[in-house]
Amino acid sequence: MKLTRLAILSVLVAGLLLLGLVTIVSAAAPSVTITGYAYTGPPLVTADAATSVMPSLATLNGEIIYRGSSNVTCRGFEWGYATANYTASWNETGALEEGVFSHDISGLTGNVNIYWRAFAINGQGQGNSTELSFLTTALPEAPTNFVVTGVGDTMVGISYTMGARADTIVIRGSSDGYPASVTDGYLVYSGNETALTIDSLNLQTSTYYYRAWSYNDYGYSTSYVQDYVGNPLGIPQTTMFIVGLFISFGMVGFAFWKKGWLRIILSICIIIWGVFYMSYDIKIAAPLIAVGAVLFIQAILKQIQYAREQAE
Repeated sequence: MKLTRLAILSVLVAGLLLLGLVTIVSAAAPSVTITGYAYTGPPLVTADAATSVMPSLATLNGEIIYRGSSNVTCRGFEWGYATANYTASWNETGALEEGVFSHDISGLTGNVNIYWRAFAINGQGQGNSTELSFLTTALPEAPTNFVVTGVGDTMVGISYTMGARADTIVIRGSSDGYPASVTDGYLVYSGNETALTIDSLNLQTSTYYYRAWSYNDYGYSTSYVQDYVGNPLGIPQTTMFIVGLFISFGMVGFAFWKKGWLRIILSICIIIWGVFYMSYDIKIAAPLIAVGAVLFIQAILKQIQYAREQAE
């Protein structure tokens, strides 16, 4: 009899313990039942870290852990530039099962935080993952203070300041105009020095055009800097200088005794000649422009004086 009572008491205690366990499980996860773990609420969704993050691109990754008591009909992602403020989304529809899913997003802004979450929808509603975030990478900024200077007749010096977030500067050159892209023309330099010299050129009769981009692991800068050096007219420097001297001396004499509009036209020619020469040597071009400007003003004044004399 004692054994029987003990057995009955043990069964009652075990039953109470089992009832308490079921109550605890039900309270912790009210949408899950013990039998088969059938889920009766919205889908359970998780999000994994974004991958392939670039300045404007990224891959979002999610997973439907439990679909619930009805089929998942839609799954996707939501994202934006502030926490819990999703301004863009993507989704796909159909009879969707449990498992992982991913999507590539584009059009992002570089060097900013992106906040996002995964979601899935069934007949009971929408289930969301916790919010995750990532920082987009950034393209480098273009170099600054890019200056190309002629040194004698065969050498140029190039100096510049590296752009922000740049690992490398890439300089392309051409004799037919500025290179159109990072593959056009010929490679002059690729590295992280801030000054260099280029030799074996012919600045007497040729012009060299240089364009530079910044580069890092994520690509090239979207803008560039450029400068050129040489003789865009193709006339040898010595020839230009001699002709310029004859014109200058002739104009000085002409300006003092000749009246007429031709004097004004010739002074303008000297100014234009100096402007063209500036591409080769500013030390020669500047005086030419100054002389031309002085002669132009003098010619205008003489023409005004001549007109007054004629009127009298």
